[in-house]
Amino acid sequence: LFLGFASILKWFYKRSQKVVFLQTRSVMIRESRFVFAIAFSIIFCSQMLFWFAYYPGGFNLDAYGQWDQVHGLMALNNWHPVLTTGLYWIITRVCDSFAFCIFVQLLVFSLSAAYLLFVLSNIGISRIILILASVYIAVCPGIGMNNVCLFKDVPFTIALIWMTVIGIRLIETEGKW
Repeated sequence: LFLGFASILKWFYKRSQKVVFLQTRSVMIRESRFVFAIAFSIIFCSQMLFWFAYYPGGFNLDAYGQWDQVHGLMALNNWHPVLTTGLYWIITRVCDSFAFCIFVQLLVFSLSAAYLLFVLSNIGISRIILILASVYIAVCPGIGMNNVCLFKDVPFTIALIWMTVIGIRLIETEGKW
């Protein structure tokens, strides 16, 4: 799946090379910053709507076990990935609130998704397509409802977004990045 996605990105990248050479680098950076700002605003505002609707956030038995691990009421084990439990533990050092953990999760997701769109803009993908992608992320109920829950899936999604950014950079620079 990842290799297929990487192949599609490489095709878009090669196709967009003509556009990249026609525009100056400063114009590309300015347009990419615009895409980042608009995408972040759209995605973050929609995530906040989901958060307000389901405040303080979703909680199931699985998340309850992880929350107990964060607070030391249950020993760390392989039921939940220790990395995500550790990340939640770090967040609770700032503010020991379930709602704050969800807020941080939504903020980091929004920044990560907007940065991915920024990177795609840098390689010449159309701003309109990227803004439409941010609107899709914003209105897709599966994304918003998943992100307002304390699931290990959200940090994994964020990690996948960053792996995609790294993959794009590697393809873009032909492995020299």
